Amino acid sequence: MKDYQGEQILVVTRQLFDNLSDFQGINTDVARYLPSLLNPENNFFMDRGAAEDDPSHKQLIPYCIFRVKDEQGDRYLHYTRGKSYWYWWPYQPCGST
Repeated sequence: MKDYQGEQILVVTRQLFDNLSDFQGINTDVARYLPSLLNPENNFFMDRGAAEDDPSHKQLIPYCIFRVKDEQGDRYLHYTRGKSYWYWWPYQPCGST
């Protein structure tokens, strides 16, 4: 098990996730998943190292994409996992986190 120095991550049980209908990647069906996943009775924090090796739990990894319509047209603000910068698309750096 990799050492994440006590990092805690938000998880739900795999059973809950499967009952909701599991998926890989991003899912935009917010109404189907969000109420159950964010219900405090259904989620809890656990050691990241333990969670990485435990298939009975699923990590909640949030992603957001923001669309802005302005004088420059449609632009999308996004974050690349593992990087420390937010970007506008079409490509334009806008700062670090």
